Amino acid sequence: MTWQIFIGISVLFYSFSTILQKFLLRDERVDPISFAIFFQLATGLIIATFAFINKSLVLPRIEPLLLNIVLMVV
Repeated sequence: MTWQIFIGISVLFYSFSTILQKFLLRDERVDPISFAIFFQLATGLIIATFAFINKSLVLPRIEPLLLNIVLMVV
């Protein structure tokens, strides 16, 4: 697939997720912070599952960037 198709799919899913969040958070009994944590974890699991299925999960070497990451956190 080309990158234009991926961007189109991304825009559609983002729109759908925003509408879904507004629909589910209408109820006053739902805690928005808990929902945000759950939604981000669910999204990560869906992306990880997709990556494992397509065997496209390639983790880069982090050693050369370790100093930059530590400095960014500080």
